[in-house]
Amino acid sequence: MALTPKSPMTAIEGKGMANHKDISAAQRLRRRQKAVPENGCGLFFFLQVMEDFMETRVALIGIIVENTDSTPQLNQLLHEYGDFIIGRMGIPYRERGVHVISVVIDAPQDAINALSGKIGRLSGITAKTVYSNVAGKAEKNAAE
Repeated sequence: MALTPKSPMTAIEGKGMANHKDISAAQRLRRRQKAVPENGCGLFFFLQVMEDFMETRVALIGIIVENTDSTPQLNQLLHEYGDFIIGRMGIPYRERGVHVISVVIDAPQDAINALSGKIGRLSGITAKTVYSNVAGKAEKNAAE
């Protein structure tokens, strides 16, 4: 299978001619490849690169913390996915001994699922996700 002059792969490899959107995506990919630290960033770096090429969704992750011993791990996960997080709000409910946190995120579906799943596996923490039908970044770029 030969690559056509306007295929995205041609633009990423830097060969032939490509349209303007393909070139800018390739440039973003190259910049991010150069920015990879020596120790690598594994999955998170891959998700950041794929954000340019994948549809994203807006979602709300509802988190209930019943065991505050797990909050350092929760904060570490939220920090790892911080580039995707639009905002978060935490409400301590001391009378019942729980903390309620809502996290709004705009990310590829896989990143949202990964974060929600990792949070849900923490001891004493429950997480549920609600997705919106708002068009993602990839759709908005295609519409422009």
